[in-house]
Amino acid sequence: MLSTLVALVLAFVTWIGIFTYQSVEVWTPLQQWYWVQYSISKDFPNPSGTYQVLSKLDRQGHHSMATDADVMPAPLEVWPSFALTAKARREGAVALKVDTVHYTNAQMNRMLAELIYAGQSPGDLIWPAWAGALGIFVLGLVLPIPRNRRRRQIEEEGCRLKGPEMVTVKEFNRRSGGGGISFLTTEGRESLSIPRSLESSHMMMMGDTGAGKSVLQRRVLAQIAERGETAIVYDPALEHTPQFFNAARGDLILNPLDVRCPTGRRPMK
Repeated sequence: MLSTLVALVLAFVTWIGIFTYQSVEVWTPLQQWYWVQYSISKDFPNPSGTYQVLSKLDRQGHHSMATDADVMPAPLEVWPSFALTAKARREGAVALKVDTVHYTNAQMNRMLAELIYAGQSPGDLIWPAWAGALGIFVLGLVLPIPRNRRRRQIEEEGCRLKGPEMVTVKEFNRRSGGGGISFLTTEGRESLSIPRSLESSHMMMMGDTGAGKSVLQRRVLAQIAERGETAIVYDPALEHTPQFFNAARGDLILNPLDVRCPTGRRPMK
């Protein structure tokens, strides 16, 4: 509801802004005059068919509807604030007059479109304002959708204040930056990586018998071996020694009961 109200307010402000710009910078002074006279008048369309138009008079006293080429702005104290242009005077016009005429609504609309609004209707003139307002209103409704969806999700699931958070493999890798030891997961066979700076931190592997803890440990040791780095392995059950011990590489077994221990003694027979 609040987002809709904000979108409406922004759309209204946009409409006012574009309409003001159009009326001041784009419309001609004569278009502005007719707009004020009729387009926003409560009497338009006029049921009686009585209208006022700005006419130019020639030397024979003939009246014809003035166009933009015939008039130019005049001082405000001269009503209707227009004066004849030099071109109109050369063509025989001698004065301007506001005439009261009688036309049907259709005739008046046609005259305004042909002679004043350059083939447009009053609605066409303000269409940019409506289009801009509509665009801003739609954007105002669409842009908050992800934020509102996230807010609803938080309201439904609760907001985590502290402690562990369940995330996907991709989200974990994105947050951590990865680059260190990786663990193959069952989620689409994706690898979960931890930063190298956290490899020396405490980690706990938990699971039932046969869950794959030893397999996971072998994967970690294999990656350390591939990197040519050293690992200290506590292996009382000799799960990993047969696979990873390599004397030629300089590996050491620190068990005084093992003949391979460099400082140990041979076990008694």
